[in-house]
Amino acid sequence: MVFGVASVSDFWRVTGGRNGTIYNTVCFAHTDQQRGPRRRLPMEQNDVSFEDLFALDEIQRIQDEFAAATQVASIITRPDGTPITAPSNFTRFCRDVVRKTEKGLANCQASDAELGCGGLSGPIVKPCWSAGLWDAGVPIIVAGHHVGNWLIGQVRDETQTEESALAYAEQIGADKVACINAYRDIPIMPVAQFEKVAQALFTLASQLSRAAFQNMLLARSEARLRELAAEQQAILDGSDYSIISTNTNGIILSFNRAAQRMLGYLPKEVIGKQTPEFIHDSSEIAERARELSAELGMQVQPGFEVLVALPKRGLVDEREWNYIDKGGRRFPVRVSVTPLRGSEGQITGYVGIAADLGERKQAEAELRGSEMRYRALFEGVGEGIFLMLKERFVDCNPAILRIFGCRREDIIGAAPYQYSPQFQPDGRASVEVAHEKIAGASGGETQFFEWQHLRQDGTPFDAAVTLSVVEIGGEPHLLATVRDISERKQSAAKIRHLAYYDQLTKIPNRSLLLDRLGQEIRECRATGMRAALLLIDVLSFKLINNSLGHINGDQLLRQIAHRLAKCGGEAGTVARLNADIFALLLPNMGDTELATLTGVELAAQQIFSQFEQSFSLNGIAQHCNVAVGATVFGSEAETPESLLSEVELAVQEAKRQRDNTVKFYDPALQSLASRRAQIEESLRRAIEQKEFVLHYQPQLSRGRLVGLEALIRWQHPEKGMVSPGDFIPVTEETGLIIPIGDWVIREACEQIKQWATHPVLAGVTVAVNIATSQISSPNFVERVLNIIAQTNAPPQMLKLELTESALARDSDSVVERMRALRMAGIQFSLDDFGTGYSSLSYLKRLPIDQIKIDQSFVRDLLTDQDDAMIAKTIINLAIDFGMGVIAEGVETEAQQAFLERLGCHAFQGYLYARPMPARDLEAFSAKFVQAVAGIGDG
Repeated sequence: MVFGVASVSDFWRVTGGRNGTIYNTVCFAHTDQQRGPRRRLPMEQNDVSFEDLFALDEIQRIQDEFAAATQVASIITRPDGTPITAPSNFTRFCRDVVRKTEKGLANCQASDAELGCGGLSGPIVKPCWSAGLWDAGVPIIVAGHHVGNWLIGQVRDETQTEESALAYAEQIGADKVACINAYRDIPIMPVAQFEKVAQALFTLASQLSRAAFQNMLLARSEARLRELAAEQQAILDGSDYSIISTNTNGIILSFNRAAQRMLGYLPKEVIGKQTPEFIHDSSEIAERARELSAELGMQVQPGFEVLVALPKRGLVDEREWNYIDKGGRRFPVRVSVTPLRGSEGQITGYVGIAADLGERKQAEAELRGSEMRYRALFEGVGEGIFLMLKERFVDCNPAILRIFGCRREDIIGAAPYQYSPQFQPDGRASVEVAHEKIAGASGGETQFFEWQHLRQDGTPFDAAVTLSVVEIGGEPHLLATVRDISERKQSAAKIRHLAYYDQLTKIPNRSLLLDRLGQEIRECRATGMRAALLLIDVLSFKLINNSLGHINGDQLLRQIAHRLAKCGGEAGTVARLNADIFALLLPNMGDTELATLTGVELAAQQIFSQFEQSFSLNGIAQHCNVAVGATVFGSEAETPESLLSEVELAVQEAKRQRDNTVKFYDPALQSLASRRAQIEESLRRAIEQKEFVLHYQPQLSRGRLVGLEALIRWQHPEKGMVSPGDFIPVTEETGLIIPIGDWVIREACEQIKQWATHPVLAGVTVAVNIATSQISSPNFVERVLNIIAQTNAPPQMLKLELTESALARDSDSVVERMRALRMAGIQFSLDDFGTGYSSLSYLKRLPIDQIKIDQSFVRDLLTDQDDAMIAKTIINLAIDFGMGVIAEGVETEAQQAFLERLGCHAFQGYLYARPMPARDLEAFSAKFVQAVAGIGDG
């Protein structure tokens, strides 16, 4: 039975709109034992929801019965209109017609919201728009909290006609036929009767609300009682003492966790049993009974009465007993028994509180041991430890005395800053910083910091200090550990020096230069001043290092660093970037471009002046030449790395020109560098893809083909044939000349071997141009001889052409390699003789077979007397030294005739043939010999 009557229909019949009775089973249905414990309710009203207050299945049943009894559609919603229950007796007119249209749904939602706005005085009854229907609704309010709305309706009174329904259907855009069919199903009910139904609904909802409120209060009271019980148990369980409560007969009612730990029993094993049957020693109980009998003058029986005889008489009973735990172990305890009293002062039970004296005694022994260990640690630890109270040393260990070099009586009572310099390394006063650290530690925040102390003799040292607060004797002290880190600081300084200074020259390295460049860029941006970066490439260092050894090379670098330091002034930074590259940073060069450029020119002249003087290496005077590049910058500078890239491009240009002038970075150099980088990448691909070929230009003497010069050509897949002048300089700069040069020698040797049986080309020498970096490269001799052996080419058919610059730069080393190859049968030709610094002394020493007259002298020898005289001199020198001579660049018969009159009979030039591939040369060789024969004979 849910209501005070048999059913909702009975309720409707009995109340007729009057108040009825709702039993609490409707609310909180989960209190039913078959359904489990009562659900937890939120303690704050604004947290309560309909589902927290009501059992939805019961509410659904009530709603369905109410709808069946009244023949009125019914639903319960949340305040926002969302359904809580399933609708009961919903009419097709509302569900299938009105709510299917957008306007009709909006009208229904607005009506539902209005129906739920009623108060505690009664329901809201209102017509449903213009459809001629009636709706009603009541809010469900619990403890002032609106948790839902109970809505009924969709009835029509006997006065309404179908015309109103059709008009409403047209208004909301509904199907008129469906509207009329659904409208006819709506129950007809006089308005007065519908109002009674609404009043009965209001009474029913009010009864539900009151029951829910009462149950909510009850649930909260029960929850609070559970909380209080949990808090009480937490207090008991949080105690370190055993706490056992009993009733007046000694039956155990509670047994806290400390009692469980002390005695080894679980609560379920002892609750309900009587003490002291299994906790106390029976002989002790009997002895105490005799004592109490004598003391009180009455017979006290052994048992529970012994424990409560004094407390029940208002006397204190606190004494030592022996407890027996579950395992039979006896241990001493101190027990205090206190009576528990009811509201009228009557004794309702007792509580016994016991402290394990064995644990206390053990703790006291452990404390003594801990103090001894602490003292041993305090005295024996290597780090210094001291205690401070009110900014005075009150205790310290021997390590402090060793660190400070003082006696105990010297330091006890002293202030901490008495053993500190007046100022710390950061410039702050020691007293000020000490007060700051002491205040921080006193506030509970452990302080970690480095501190400069003074030893007793005044010697400063660095220490790592930890300062924290400890309580001793109820008073806060400061505990400090002091570790001497002087050696660590020195090591760190050495590491920093290693990281930022070149160990050979003792000047800044690349890392420190980049750091200072970054600082200077920031300074330029802040002040508008300009600065400059110079790069100095010692061009002859590798030659000296290789020829005189690394010891002399290191000595040279130290001397160079010393001299460059004179060029930077006090503010400049001289740095060594790698083996033979130095840099000079010139800060604060003025605020104009002109002033900066003038300063750079002056510094560069100082550098060149320093290198004009010889260096003394183990008593030997050596000269070095350098290339200097520079870039100037101001606030527009981006990064240190970008400045280095700029100055590297500038020094590369200086290396190409070698005119003892500083070369400034220009954006055009960047474009040139990019182009060279592209060429370099293409060259590497060309090596892999075998895009290089050799062309051969004939050399003739007296009508005979006596030689060929092998000239490399690059068959670019997109650009076609590329001139050597466009890529050979890049190969020399990048080092690609080594693998490409080896390929040229190998290709020429293979061609020599193929022509060994040719009727015309057999026995014709093939000349290969050799760059300076090639003949100076490691294992050059071995590589050439290996190629000869692998191709099986006759070595006497191979001629290597060298320039004067190669011989002048590293004459001793080159001569040695030339002689080794000469002994193997390979010939040598001196190319471009007379264009550089010609020396008869080294010409005499060289194993040269032939001198080549440069085409620059041949071109104008018919019109320029100087060129004619030079050509004549070269020819005479070659004859006097027993060498062959050949003129290149011969383009006219007049040039050939003039050279022949001077004594030169070997020629090369466009007069005879342009360079051509090997296959064309083979087809052309016979005709070429006949044609030249006519010229030679003439």
